[in-house]
Amino acid sequence: MGDVTGVDGVGELHVSARGYVGLGPIGGGVTTVALVVPLAAVRTSGSAGRDFRRDFFAELERFPGLAGRFDPRRLVRSVLATGPFAQWSRTATASGGGALLVGDAADFFDPFTGQGIYSALRGAELAAACLIPALACGVNAPIPPSALRPYVRARRREFAGKWMLERLIGVGVGWPALTDRVVRRLAARPDLADLLVSATGNIVPARRVLAPSVLAQFLW
Repeated sequence: MGDVTGVDGVGELHVSARGYVGLGPIGGGVTTVALVVPLAAVRTSGSAGRDFRRDFFAELERFPGLAGRFDPRRLVRSVLATGPFAQWSRTATASGGGALLVGDAADFFDPFTGQGIYSALRGAELAAACLIPALACGVNAPIPPSALRPYVRARRREFAGKWMLERLIGVGVGWPALTDRVVRRLAARPDLADLLVSATGNIVPARRVLAPSVLAQFLW
């Protein structure tokens, strides 16, 4: 989207009961605009057969912080629609053995948290650490399921905290009043804001945020 009013080089997230919108300026006066709506909104009878691409700008106008900021004539490429993405696999290994799931094939991180790319890259490193020793037995030899279990355990150690933090953030995104309260707290406590961003940005362990004494500070 070209020339979005009020964009000053900083990304924005706007949350409401209708979903959320992310703005990401990429230079040259162009801003990526992503609208995420709950699956329930798509499945309701009133939305049956609805084309969210056609209604894209109308949906944006329903967010108080976005109304009047977009000129549909400044669209630089066609609106794309896809999903749903919120799907999780029960296991990171194929049921028949001999295959591993990595990235979005293995689990789901809400785009709101921005952790998906990291989890895919880090998951690939964990997969390689598991597969290289297994393949050393011979490229033509089948890999037994037991040889893939270390990957499952390594993923659990690496991502368990991130999975929990992502779910908690997802609750807030689906509950705008709670999101508003947390945002006000973060505005008043830059140290908490830095901690949350650092945890979602994989700079500090997620357990730093998940401590009960820290979680309480996001509300009171």
